[in-house]
Amino acid sequence: MYDVESLPLWVDWYWWPPGAPIPRKSRLVAGAGAAGSLDLGETLELVGRGLPGAAPDPNVFALAMLPLAAKYLARGDLEKAAAMAAMLDAPTDVGVGAGLSAVLSRVEGHEDASPVVARYLEVVRAVAGADSWGWGSVGSVR
Repeated sequence: MYDVESLPLWVDWYWWPPGAPIPRKSRLVAGAGAAGSLDLGETLELVGRGLPGAAPDPNVFALAMLPLAAKYLARGDLEKAAAMAAMLDAPTDVGVGAGLSAVLSRVEGHEDASPVVARYLEVVRAVAGADSWGWGSVGSVR
């Protein structure tokens, strides 16, 4: 996550096998490789996903996933937003957006990233509208 003009910019970085085709719409930053015709998901199915790593810190995971869930809310895809909110154990007795705010309010530490994610959620709330958001404003950040 990069803090750009007080909002987060997420970039997916991958260590890529030298002999594997580069997924379309991807950019090779260093090294050499041949462009492929498949998207990232299809290419990963082709070359494999590697060994799973350790489970992520729940707070870091929430900070990474909240903007992705909110993106779906901004696009009007409540089903995907709700599925991601459920994955984050968001409350279900409020709107999806309010549930995302509740998840953010539970994040401990990360004093630099949490306010940036909170600003992102505020932007999404403004775009999506209060009706699809639920109650209140974006949750407090600890």
